[in-house]
Amino acid sequence: MQPTIADAAANSTETQNGFRRSFWLRHQCNDRFALDKADTLWDWLQNGDFRELATWPIAAGDNLFFRGQSDISYGLTSSLYRQVRAAKPEGVITERDLRDAETALIEAMRAEGLGRHLSDFELVTVLQHHLMPTRLIDVSRSPMESLFFAVESKHSVDGVLLLVNPYGASHLDYSTNSLPWAHFRASEVNGDSRWTNKVAAVEHDALDPRMRAQNGTFLAGGLFRSYPGLGFPTEGEPVPVDMRSDVSNLALKFLTQRQERTGHGWGGAAWVIRIPAEWKRGLLQRLREELQISEDTIYPAFTETARLAKHVVKHAVAAN
Repeated sequence: MQPTIADAAANSTETQNGFRRSFWLRHQCNDRFALDKADTLWDWLQNGDFRELATWPIAAGDNLFFRGQSDISYGLTSSLYRQVRAAKPEGVITERDLRDAETALIEAMRAEGLGRHLSDFELVTVLQHHLMPTRLIDVSRSPMESLFFAVESKHSVDGVLLLVNPYGASHLDYSTNSLPWAHFRASEVNGDSRWTNKVAAVEHDALDPRMRAQNGTFLAGGLFRSYPGLGFPTEGEPVPVDMRSDVSNLALKFLTQRQERTGHGWGGAAWVIRIPAEWKRGLLQRLREELQISEDTIYPAFTETARLAKHVVKHAVAAN
């Protein structure tokens, strides 16, 4: 019997999980920062002084962003990439693959009546808010909200907290409707120099209650590709070219030493903090009790509490 697409996807995912887990373990900075217990990690994050990360200026929320992931086998990937990878379980995913999928998505959503008076970028951010696949990657400007996502679930496996420092112009310019990753001819499969290996924050004035609760914004960047000097080693072996974007969509150099410089080819620097499984429940409890960071506050249920709001108003008026 010939292997099915589902078989190929399962085998590919298992292999990818192994590479990702190995990569994060190899690049974790826990020993460097003496993060040997949950209390030490808590104090380090609460202190908020991340100047020790690098030899250049680093400031949380300015040019340093945080992402918590509950499973150490997850990659730093966008939801659109994961959807495309599921449909194309083997081989290299290209910018053209992502562009074609995104174009089809935007056209379909506009046909459903979504996005009137919104630019393509604004529509993409709305779709991301509502858990639809986009190229945007959710991050927080502060570490404790991101820590919640690293510890909220999967308490039997390690999680990771990723710290990301985009280089150069840290914010993308969305003054026009054109999406920055759309700048290449239809015959090409990858973006041009304005986008290739760029990593930037996507700032916007969101009133979305979840984004505000999570102190959130987005990262976006060119799809990581193979260039001389840009490679992901793991356990002494390079990550195969067709799996590099499965580890990280973004062209980030994951640093383990303060004196390391990344070179001009990279879009930014990043650091990996491992969250051991046995720390998760205790950290989750501290987040809830000391900082009021919990599922209810991070995922505010505005829609679900509409009936309660009407009930409160009704009874407040009756009491007068």
